[in-house]
Amino acid sequence: MSKREQREAKKLFEKAIAFGRQGTPEKEKAAYDELVNRFGESPDPEIRARVAKALLNKGVTLGQQGILEEAKTVFDDIVKRFKKGAEEQDLQESVAGALVNKGIILGMQLRTREAVNEYDEILQRFGNARQTGVRQQVAKALVNKSAALAGLGKSDEAYRIYDEIMQRFGDAREPEVTVLVAKALFNKALMQGRQGKLEEASHTYEELIERFSDADVQTIKELVERARMNKQLSYHF
Repeated sequence: MSKREQREAKKLFEKAIAFGRQGTPEKEKAAYDELVNRFGESPDPEIRARVAKALLNKGVTLGQQGILEEAKTVFDDIVKRFKKGAEEQDLQESVAGALVNKGIILGMQLRTREAVNEYDEILQRFGNARQTGVRQQVAKALVNKSAALAGLGKSDEAYRIYDEIMQRFGDAREPEVTVLVAKALFNKALMQGRQGKLEEASHTYEELIERFSDADVQTIKELVERARMNKQLSYHF
């Protein structure tokens, strides 16, 4: 029975993914709903992980549609539904992703302090995780938290978070994480520049360039190029 249910849950998940790629979000969400309705109470670890991912994807789709309150409800459901199983590696990424995405939505709603609380919960629960997908969510939470603190005028705290990102992930090799390290350095340099700390900004841009000049990830290449341009501009202020 379990193997058959695993196949059926996988089939529904793949159906939802296909609808998403086709640009039909209503059908995508309906497929996720069917999966959750049919298998949401399953004790099978593989199916539980599939249900968690289905809910996460549904929440992200709702967010992309601008249906923010419903998206937050879905993210809250993930955290509550899988609270007792959050130690399972296959669930951690979805739970951490739900917290990150809820934080992003709160930031969009200008509820910045609440967003910071969500990011802090991720750090408290998953800060020592070793799984790449979870590490990515932790790094994302730190990058977002630093930006949120800067927006609140707490630049000293934001700088401390940027330093924490480098301490935690500066030697990371996973592309998903190194992208966020590069983004953190770029954001730090931008903040330094806006505060008139042009020499410090130039040094931070240089660090980004030295670290990632040979990167083959497109997003990092673009950040390196922007860093080069911004560094040159800083000499003309």
